[in-house]
Amino acid sequence: MDSQEIAQKQLEQFYSAVAQGNQMKMTTRNWLVTVWLGITVVIGSDTLEVSFIITLALYLVPVILFWFFEAMLHTLLSIDQSGAWRLEEYLSSSNSDIDLPQNYYLMHRHASETFKEKCYCFLRSMFLAETVILFYLLMIVLSFLFAALLAPD
Repeated sequence: MDSQEIAQKQLEQFYSAVAQGNQMKMTTRNWLVTVWLGITVVIGSDTLEVSFIITLALYLVPVILFWFFEAMLHTLLSIDQSGAWRLEEYLSSSNSDIDLPQNYYLMHRHASETFKEKCYCFLRSMFLAETVILFYLLMIVLSFLFAALLAPD
């Protein structure tokens, strides 16, 4: 197998990882909505009498945990996308006769960026990615609203 074929195969792995990561992000959001609605049913059924603070905590803890998890997924997706871009540049460049390691996909995913860069990417994913932050801010606002409506007076 020559380096072009190896690069093409590695690129397919990156594309597959990105598609799977996007699917996992949607699954994460679906599970959050399911858990959040389950909490609403339990609190709204009057079988659980708790204060406003506890009601709010019951809503916010899963939102924050799922937000953290989706930010981690978004970080991995960013790393995979940068690896795919590098491979695309490699395939389109004139010096693609340089040997590409057979395990470039694994090498790039786990060792291409320093811990500091990964932390920065994680924080950027958690607080600056519009699709991530808008969804979770909406869930937090809804949590405050429903906690105020469903908490006993």
